[in-house]
Amino acid sequence: MKKILIIILVLALLTTGFFIVKNFTGNVVKEGSKKEIALENNCECTEKEKVICYEGYELMDEKRLCQKVSEKCFTGELNVVSCEPFVQYSPVLLSCSKYDCDGEIWIVK
Repeated sequence: MKKILIIILVLALLTTGFFIVKNFTGNVVKEGSKKEIALENNCECTEKEKVICYEGYELMDEKRLCQKVSEKCFTGELNVVSCEPFVQYSPVLLSCSKYDCDGEIWIVK
């Protein structure tokens, strides 16, 4: 009987702790949403951990690089135009991942 009461008490404490932590940092905003734009304009950035790329570039998997694939065409012999993929790389940019709005923390993912 005591074991069951202790287990219930521990579960209740864990659940309460979870909701306290979630309430403190659990406000999450989708990247590119209207809410994120409002955060950028009205709140203080407290952490820059969100990895983004310059416009036109895409983030490469498992690397901290961005790439843009385009075609590079040239005229060869007999005026034949040949095109082949041309890959450009750029470093990633770090954008704001956590905002503080008058004590309320918002995380952008």
